[in-house]
Amino acid sequence: MIEDDRMELEQLYHDYKSSLFGLAYRMLGSVTEAEDIIHDVFLNLHQSDLEKINHVKTYLVKMVTNRCINVLNSARHQKEQYIGPWLPEPLMKDLGKAPDFVAEEKEMISYAFLVLLQYLSPVERAVFILREVLSFEYDEISKIIHKTEVNCRKIYSRARKKLPEKQPSVSSQESGNKQLADAFIHCLQTGNFKPFLHLMLEDARITTDGGGKVRAAIKPIEGRYNILALLEGIYRKGELRGELSTVQLNGEIGLLLTKRNKIVLSICFEFDPIHSGIKNIYMVANPEKLKHLSL
Repeated sequence: MIEDDRMELEQLYHDYKSSLFGLAYRMLGSVTEAEDIIHDVFLNLHQSDLEKINHVKTYLVKMVTNRCINVLNSARHQKEQYIGPWLPEPLMKDLGKAPDFVAEEKEMISYAFLVLLQYLSPVERAVFILREVLSFEYDEISKIIHKTEVNCRKIYSRARKKLPEKQPSVSSQESGNKQLADAFIHCLQTGNFKPFLHLMLEDARITTDGGGKVRAAIKPIEGRYNILALLEGIYRKGELRGELSTVQLNGEIGLLLTKRNKIVLSICFEFDPIHSGIKNIYMVANPEKLKHLSL
């Protein structure tokens, strides 16, 4: 009987770990915290009587969702004290090197949209992800977050208004991001960033996250000429010297900078396919947000 329970738990873990990780990662913007929550939830499941759980998937989603909401609420003050802009941890997926906890590709969401999700309240984020990503009905969502169905509809509507009408498409950005990654590498090889200037929209923005642990701009830099000046400045200081690798970050082409076999910077681009230019550049240099990455 014990062996049967163990096999059932292993099957449940195999069936649901990816989608549950995708939920937790979108909620928290943290690979490490998402992994910890999934581990704790399955440990709790191991100690539960499976026969008393009618809908295991809904039960697991409820556990993960509410733990994420609790983490976000408890971390609110900490994030307010964060030095400089707070960016999510990038999620790397490389063929043959995918981590155990990697969201299914069809559920991947662009890094740029993940940044926008952080502006939603914890409950708004939960309702939006459950509805948009996991396709839960409102009556199911109401049971997960302990609110009425009518309230859940209102929360979703409020969240939807805070976000763009259309989510950035991973496929629509892939070719554009590959072009940008290649161009950025070429600029570093030549030391000339002026050709990169013409790839940016006039109102482009660069956001750097050092978390107070490494040097980074404490506010987003707006305008392509200001971005050019920033890139040229940090290049002269040697902060962009190292080995650049083209990888998949959050389902899109991105870059990792390595120094002495240690990843010190991730770079994600948001390419605007309508205007054919860079809308956002996201640089994460906080070592705590890069330690889960490997080449």
